[in-house]
Amino acid sequence: MTSAVIAATSEPVVPKRSIATPLRRFRPRLSLGYQEKLYRLAQRLEEMPHAASHSELSLAIQSAEGRRSQYESLGLTLGDIAPTLHWTTALRVLRDLHVQGWTIHTDDEGLFLRAPGAMLSSNPEVGKEAIRRSFSFARNAQLSQASAVRFIRGLERRGVHALFAEGTELAARLKALGPTGVKPELELVEQGVRDPSTGLSLQDIWRYARHFWSIPYQSTPGRNMYYLVRDGAGNGRPLIGIAALGNAVLGLAQRDDYAGWTAKGLRSHWANLDHEDRRRLAERFLEVIEVGIAETFSKDIWPDGIPADWR
Repeated sequence: MTSAVIAATSEPVVPKRSIATPLRRFRPRLSLGYQEKLYRLAQRLEEMPHAASHSELSLAIQSAEGRRSQYESLGLTLGDIAPTLHWTTALRVLRDLHVQGWTIHTDDEGLFLRAPGAMLSSNPEVGKEAIRRSFSFARNAQLSQASAVRFIRGLERRGVHALFAEGTELAARLKALGPTGVKPELELVEQGVRDPSTGLSLQDIWRYARHFWSIPYQSTPGRNMYYLVRDGAGNGRPLIGIAALGNAVLGLAQRDDYAGWTAKGLRSHWANLDHEDRRRLAERFLEVIEVGIAETFSKDIWPDGIPADWR
């Protein structure tokens, strides 16, 4: 099967564009007929608002699923249905990317997608909103899971909303009193401790609030300390935020390079050291190596002992 999208010659062709990061070609392996159909669909989508193009994609998926079901009812083999399965899969992938904020465009080579936040803007909120939208698909999928729905509804029935600050009341208080109108206080979330006004577990309150961040909720390995941010100046110390401290990520390239913990980072630091600092660092390296050698079983490597001149 070919993967090039061929535009019909009966309509003007959009000039080829220079495609570079953060743009990506979308080239699913489709039969020629479905490739042309995808190209026509993409041309319509790029002219539509986001909500309208999402509906158009959903209708196309519904139509493709109907066609697949029809073929199956006719007793066609998997080989005969495969082109329609590929078409349906391509539409679903395109729809999922679109939901996450990727925008759809066409040129004479076919389809390309622009990543969320790729459009230049002097307003940082525009970029932030694009990032939030890119996570919304996974977040909404998580919130729709049966376990998450049961947990959220259970806490709401037990009055968790009473713990949250009222935005209008907080805004009025800040307007009247300025910075003294709010008094953030950290409350450590400990196992078994409950909120005195609602009787809810502090752990459940933190988890409930975390579900409504812009990115999906995920537990993290290692030790963690969770905090509720309460407003000591408000009636009932309402919740105004959450926070957490956790173990550092084991491997983080930017941090490790900056600290000189990688070969690349060490070379960069070494170039900026004077002679005395280089001498001290080299001596420290030798000390660490000597300790490592002393703690390593080496009789099978050096039966007569480690050479004295190993340095």
